[in-house]
Amino acid sequence: MFVSESKATVKEKEQLRELVAKVLERRHNLVPLPEKEGKKWFSRTAADEIMRPQATLPVVENGMVEEEAVSTEINHKENKKESKPDSSPKAVLKTKRSKRAVRIFDQGAVAQMAANSTKSNSDLKKLWAPHLESMRQNDGYRDLPDFKLFLSKSYDPLKELFENFSPVLNFLRGEMVLNGASKPEAFRITPVLLNGPPGVGKTAFSQALAKALKLPFVKLAAGGMQHAASLTGTASHWSNSEPGEVFKLISSGKSATAILLFDEADKLSDRLDCSILPALLDLLERESARSYRDECLGLAFDASRLIVLLTSNNIEYMDAALRSRCKIFTIEKPKATQKRLVIQHEFEQINRTLLKSKRIKLDSETVDKLIRADMDVRVLISTVRASAIKAIESGGRLLTLVEIIESEKSNKKLPIGFV
Repeated sequence: MFVSESKATVKEKEQLRELVAKVLERRHNLVPLPEKEGKKWFSRTAADEIMRPQATLPVVENGMVEEEAVSTEINHKENKKESKPDSSPKAVLKTKRSKRAVRIFDQGAVAQMAANSTKSNSDLKKLWAPHLESMRQNDGYRDLPDFKLFLSKSYDPLKELFENFSPVLNFLRGEMVLNGASKPEAFRITPVLLNGPPGVGKTAFSQALAKALKLPFVKLAAGGMQHAASLTGTASHWSNSEPGEVFKLISSGKSATAILLFDEADKLSDRLDCSILPALLDLLERESARSYRDECLGLAFDASRLIVLLTSNNIEYMDAALRSRCKIFTIEKPKATQKRLVIQHEFEQINRTLLKSKRIKLDSETVDKLIRADMDVRVLISTVRASAIKAIESGGRLLTLVEIIESEKSNKKLPIGFV
């Protein structure tokens, strides 16, 4: 009976298998095991038709990773005699990604989440839909940063601009060199705590570092946080549920790494009754960060590649467990040379955005007065910006900065109350 099987029947079987493969690939991200040595589909046994995830065993070729499903052994002698060309679709999925890519989102968990969303109410399905799509991108992989360009082009200028952060940059440089020489799965930047009085440039430095590294950046203020939802998301049963900032930082882009600035972490001491501290400690610990759970999505993902920076005004108020997980640096007030660079840098940034006819100039006397003025980096930057506005309004006069300095000194807060 098997010998007399018609060619038409074989063709129908071939078309049916092709249709089933397409449906499974589209709905469940699965593909059949590929043929070996050009064997045709109709010669494969039922055991050979096992469906596997698209991302199975990677094969490295020319610095890129090529995904190819593994083939089983087929030892049918009749296949060797087949001379007709193979017209069946290729069952090999080929995608390319960076050699330094790491898996952040497990596709099995994402598939289960997608299945659960079909059984949920329409609001939850609508909430999850864009995040499911982002987690499926590049099969859940994200790229690690290449620090070579930063170290060769941006490191020295940043160190010159933020002279009082030189110890921090020296430490981060070592971390980058180490990670560049390590396997992708070993990538990890030690959390850094920047301790110092307000106005020494902690936030400005963090933003400049993210810009120089070309990484996503978000700042969370500990003083305004009431619970851990900013980090871990809001539970899906709430009407205003949304994922946390940790998930958003990684899922929205192509990078496995981003910079999270946790500002004024010493203020967490006033909120020991909430869940912020445990959620933050999990993020700072390598093993727990590898399986960081977002409450909105009900899904764990790898957040261990984040670069976490914390700031504090008084380290004595910080939780001991929090301090122990960080490399601590005490940041001093900027010196005159750094103030001059900050002024010039800020002024150049403003001028770059202005029309050519509206650009303004600084004179050396004005810069010297600003440097001698008793003001921190934050006030210094705001003073430069205010002076630029005054200069534009007055037709580009050179010495408007002097006027701004005097107005800053005389601008004292008036008491509020009844006369």
